[in-house]
Amino acid sequence: MGWQDAPKVTQTRQGTPKSSSWKTAPKVERERSLLDTAGEAIQNIPSSGAEFVKGMAEAVMNPIDTAGAMLDLAAGGLNRAVPKPVRDFINRFDTDPAATKRAVQTAQQVGGMYRQRYGSAEAIKRTIATDPVGAAADLSTILSGGAGAVRAGSKVAARVAPTVAPKLARTADVLTKAAARTNPVNAMAPIAKIAPKILERAPVAAQSFVSPKQSAYLAAAEGRAPEIIRQLRRPDLEIVPGSKPTAAQAASPLGVTQFSALGESAAKAAPTPYYAREEANKAARLNAMQSVGKTPADITAAVKARSAATEPLYTAAETRALRADPQLMQLADDPYIMQALPDALRLSKSQGVTFDKNPVRYIHNVKISLDKMLTKTGETALARGERAQVMDVKKRLLGWLENKAPEYGQARTTFAEKSKPINQMEVGQYLEGKLTNALETGERANVFAAAVKDAAGTLKRATTSEARYKVLTDILTPDQAQVVNAIRDDLSRALSSKTQASKGAAAAPKATDIASAAQRGMRTPQLLSRIATVANDILSRLRGKIDSKLAIQLATEMLDPQAAAAVMEKALKGQQRAKKVGKAGAATVNAMGKGLRSPAALAAERTQNAMAEADYPTLVEF
Repeated sequence: MGWQDAPKVTQTRQGTPKSSSWKTAPKVERERSLLDTAGEAIQNIPSSGAEFVKGMAEAVMNPIDTAGAMLDLAAGGLNRAVPKPVRDFINRFDTDPAATKRAVQTAQQVGGMYRQRYGSAEAIKRTIATDPVGAAADLSTILSGGAGAVRAGSKVAARVAPTVAPKLARTADVLTKAAARTNPVNAMAPIAKIAPKILERAPVAAQSFVSPKQSAYLAAAEGRAPEIIRQLRRPDLEIVPGSKPTAAQAASPLGVTQFSALGESAAKAAPTPYYAREEANKAARLNAMQSVGKTPADITAAVKARSAATEPLYTAAETRALRADPQLMQLADDPYIMQALPDALRLSKSQGVTFDKNPVRYIHNVKISLDKMLTKTGETALARGERAQVMDVKKRLLGWLENKAPEYGQARTTFAEKSKPINQMEVGQYLEGKLTNALETGERANVFAAAVKDAAGTLKRATTSEARYKVLTDILTPDQAQVVNAIRDDLSRALSSKTQASKGAAAAPKATDIASAAQRGMRTPQLLSRIATVANDILSRLRGKIDSKLAIQLATEMLDPQAAAAVMEKALKGQQRAKKVGKAGAATVNAMGKGLRSPAALAAERTQNAMAEADYPTLVEF
């Protein structure tokens, strides 16, 4: 039975025969030039390739059908390819004659499909123009078939014409290589390797384009989004009551410079709200400092209250008539007492006081001279040993006086008690002066921090007390000291955020450019079509509005650490979901790619090649 007598079939790309007649093949509607053919072929590569891949995918998804068609064609080809005595031998012992007949018919009809596609010059151009990928596959089949025929002929020639056989074998090798290079499946091999990597990144890239603001958050997080989210949600972010940090300031302890830079650029996108926040924070810090220092009027009132409480006691003490005794005379001979006497005498004379008329006031003036000696600084300051000795002499002198005039001791105790809140206010107002400048136009974070660090110097310069203090809590209560330290830490955090922002500015995404940055990477090439050019022009016009809108949204969120944390968490989940989808897609494509490159998946195309070799039985039967 010849192919003219058999029912016509068309070999699909996956290798499964489908009933059709070559007489019903699409008619050639017009003549194509070679240039037209090439142009149409280029345009139809995507659709043709999609159909080719679809056929290959169907072959992978339906391995049993594919294998059956492959075996039918291979068996039919083998049946026709072997010499007649061998074919008769196979047919005699074939347990399924119907299957053998079906296989032969299937193999014969491959020629019918080729006649439809390549039966004339116009048919060839039509096939190349409308189905370039399929044409390449067919060319691979034809070349493989030619290679099989030549190789079969070389084997026969080896017996009858040994000198011709090597040339035929080399020709077969050339045809085999050409078949491999024109086979689209082979061409897909490197693409199948690259495609999974592209697909793995594609969902993340798509999310970045669709949600540029969320992408900016994650880019600025530098891979530390979970840490930043936890930091932004801490309950103790408000160090000074009423001083609310921005998201960048709240996250600054982590040292993520690009996140700080994103916050700084957000402030430029919405300057008024950020200025208002800065002013509110300044007011909160000043209010906290004034809770310690109060006002100058408060100090004046406290000094008056102290005087009102102590003066009656001092007056009562001064009414006592005291006489010098050996203990007092011994103290008077002390070198430091003698050194203090000239100043005490000048003060007493100015007051009209003598030891005989007012011994308590006179000795009190000596005590003031000793205090003056203790407070000297620089080259005139007392050495440690000298200071200790002066303090001892002073203690013994006051002990003698308080023993003789108990009201004086009470007055001193009351004075010390009433002086403590005054000293606290003095320290507070001194530090307030370090916090703000004279024009009250800003804060001096570094000056304030230095004053807090040099607590001893600050306390000495701030108070009117002669005592020498070393730490803030020597004067301030623990709560007051905590307020001062909180202001210092709040200022330090804001300053640290600015420093980090300057370091990360070059690498960080800009709040005012996040949409443009995403769109630039997805810009359509203008040369492709007029539509693409118009689309790009529309994007360019809209980009400014989109950037402005997104920048204001981001700036508003970055003012509130909780809001920024919520957006970043949503962005992180979206990224993780996109990565998961990408990995799953990549795994699927990778598995399909491996399947398409495997012998089983390539059955349809390889079967055509095998059948092409079987189309030359006369060479085998030579």
